[in-house]
Amino acid sequence: MFLFSATSPENELNYFLRTNALWIALSFAILIVLTLVIIFIIYFCRRNKNKKKEAEALLAKQESDMATFMAALGGADNVQECSFKGSRLILKLKDYSLFKSDEIKKCHVDSVIKMSEKIILVSKIAKDLYAAIAVDSDRNV
Repeated sequence: MFLFSATSPENELNYFLRTNALWIALSFAILIVLTLVIIFIIYFCRRNKNKKKEAEALLAKQESDMATFMAALGGADNVQECSFKGSRLILKLKDYSLFKSDEIKKCHVDSVIKMSEKIILVSKIAKDLYAAIAVDSDRNV
């Protein structure tokens, strides 16, 4: 029978690997998981920065669109009454000759329904348009 002596470097390495194989494997697995987590965090941090820049650009464009929208209505002073229901914005104006339907359609309005006493705007963002009218009306008061 041959016994390994602890003096040879090969035998010491073999003995170390045999006794600590589980810990070595777990260490490599943890290292791989940590590397993936760090890559994941870096990726989403960069992605969020890009989303913030896009959101700021979109907000600036929306503010411009809302100014165009109010101008197409004839200004905040021209709006007598305003309400919204779902995707419809219902307006009563003081002077209907100031209303520009071609300009309104450029401001996310899908269709314009003109009636004798009111105008109905159909839009996916009717609530935002209503808020823009309310804000502009408050500024002019």
